Amino acid sequence: MPFNVSDRPMSTARLPDRSPKARPAGAGPHGPRTRRKRLTGRALPVVVLALAAFAGGAALGASHEPADRKVATRFVKAWERRDYGAMYELLSAATRTDVTPRRFERAYDRAADTATVESIRAGRLRQAGDGRFEVPVRAETRRFGTLSGTVALELDAAGSDLPGVVWERHQVLPGLREGERLRRDVDLPARVCSVPRAGRSSPRGRSARRGSGRWPPRSPAASARSRRPRPTATPSWATRPTPSSA
Repeated sequence: MPFNVSDRPMSTARLPDRSPKARPAGAGPHGPRTRRKRLTGRALPVVVLALAAFAGGAALGASHEPADRKVATRFVKAWERRDYGAMYELLSAATRTDVTPRRFERAYDRAADTATVESIRAGRLRQAGDGRFEVPVRAETRRFGTLSGTVALELDAAGSDLPGVVWERHQVLPGLREGERLRRDVDLPARVCSVPRAGRSSPRGRSARRGSGRWPPRSPAASARSRRPRPTATPSWATRPTPSSA
């Protein structure tokens, strides 16, 4: 059989060139951009977890407060409320052995009454050493204005699971030093009374009580004249001449 060959040229299919030279940089499935995205996707969860762990640790560290500082803060807050019972419960074991609750409360009541304290305001607690704190305190009084000073608190954990405040008597009021106690002296002004006769005023006191009781005092001559016996007056009818008898 005769084999006919067509004059039409045969079509050939073109396959894509997969050589690295023909692919643009980063366009293929394994290019640099795809690899960078894959690395970023893997590292992002690790960074998020690290930040979360850091934030949690910071929050935990901020919320943790040493036991001695916590006790000192509660003691000062109770003083502001004048809750002497709560303050006594925060004292050290040795202090509670030496001081009774009634004596402790009476010391603060007497100090407040003597100084006419109306309110207590405490500032921020500062650590002054191992187990020692200082706090600025202001006492508003009715007669003496504002009394301010720094109160030192020492804490001791001997004989108890929690530390307690080692209390001293001078801590009842800011500004007191060790060994000092409060005393209020009242000086009253001299009383003055008016004497209408002399038109002057006389102080009533020890010097006035020593005198005659009148103001102004008499001169010595006037006093001598007042002590002379006065002559008896003769009635006029007694001096009349008696008519002669007829």
